[in-house]
Amino acid sequence: MQRLNLFVGILAAGTLILTTSCVSKEYTVTETYYETEYRTEYKTQTYTETKKVVVDTGEGKDTLMPKVKWYNRLYTISLVERWGTLPSTYYYGYEVDPGTHSRSEVTITVTPGAQGQNGVIWVYDLTGLGQIAKAPTPWAKFSLEIGLADWLDDYNETLASAALLGSLFLDVETDGCITFDADGIQEFAILAETYHSHSISSVQLIWFDEVIEEQTVMKQREVPYEVGVDVEKQRTVTKTKELPFWELLFTE
Repeated sequence: MQRLNLFVGILAAGTLILTTSCVSKEYTVTETYYETEYRTEYKTQTYTETKKVVVDTGEGKDTLMPKVKWYNRLYTISLVERWGTLPSTYYYGYEVDPGTHSRSEVTITVTPGAQGQNGVIWVYDLTGLGQIAKAPTPWAKFSLEIGLADWLDDYNETLASAALLGSLFLDVETDGCITFDADGIQEFAILAETYHSHSISSVQLIWFDEVIEEQTVMKQREVPYEVGVDVEKQRTVTKTKELPFWELLFTE
């Protein structure tokens, strides 16, 4: 009887231990969560800007007269080979008042008589170089040779340094005009290699005066900005739960 009671007691104690004892067990689950992501979007923004606007333009013409004028028997071998005879060189030097107008250009018109003969018109920018004076005419032949040689050196050096503004060959069909931008030009010269003594009909300064005002104008532009968006995502996590010891024995 005592043994039976002892067995029953041990069994009851073991059952109580198995019933009340718990163990931890890990398991994985998939859970949903949200994460904020940012993307760039654009919106239209209105703004004002002050700018200079041409509201009116005046235009006019001034006839230019030569400040220096001479002619000589200057010629090049190429012209002699082309025409077979010697043309004369007619020089016309002009001055332009700088900075008087907003924009300006010069138009040189050749006479119809000169257009009907062989010839070539050259236009050079002499700003900063100065006009070419007339060739010396001393009395003595020896002095003439020395003086002319020096003058020719200066003549060739000046033209080599000058910028060519335009040219016109007269033995081909042309409109008889040379036009060039006169902004920044203070002096220029026309060299007419021609057989016609009256080759230049007119030289005109065509000017433009712009009336400029500051005006405020409305404009639009696209401006970027960041927008937060909640994006649904999933992840696998490990969790732990408490199980009675006896349940763990029968579930594994």
